[in-house]
Amino acid sequence: MRTLAALLAGLGLAALLVVALPPLRRLFAPDPGVTVEAALEAIRREEKLVVFSARLVVEASATYAATAAGLEIPGTAARRTLIVPGSVSYALDLAKLGPRDLGWDAEAEELTVRRPPLLVLPPAPDLARAKSYGEAGLLAPLTSADRVLDELTRQSVATRLAEEAENPELLALAQAAADSALARAFELPLRAAGFSRARVRVTP
Repeated sequence: MRTLAALLAGLGLAALLVVALPPLRRLFAPDPGVTVEAALEAIRREEKLVVFSARLVVEASATYAATAAGLEIPGTAARRTLIVPGSVSYALDLAKLGPRDLGWDAEAEELTVRRPPLLVLPPAPDLARAKSYGEAGLLAPLTSADRVLDELTRQSVATRLAEEAENPELLALAQAAADSALARAFELPLRAAGFSRARVRVTP
């Protein structure tokens, strides 16, 4: 999985090669179709591109009590709360980008790119920096409460981070970052090929 900086570095090298060969540029009129096709192939090879990441803090709680015959055993109830920092990231599956997703307006020198669906990557909780609070029952040390609570709270943290990743504001920021990344990825080789007025418009 690559970052935007790595993708632009690769495309920048290709752009420098075009700029460094002015005799060939004068000999052959620039062909936007060829330029866009070459850029598309280079972009598709990157597969998944991380376009946006956010740092969050979530709170997750879990309760547990040992039971016997379906009844809670007195003194075994325990509760744990974790406050955990973590990160959520969003990516584009560039392998799904194809020629049908591109449209070139020769008169306006504008390329339209249909953005592939935004992917929400699995959250990454930073459990090493978690803060834990809880209440243990009198008999909790004699039961599996501690182990069960640890597992339950970790699962709850992952669920809470995944829920926060679907926040409309975060999704809007990620989509804007994705559009900007795609526009820059295609704009760089177009301008290097001689289309100084080239613009790239990204649509959902």
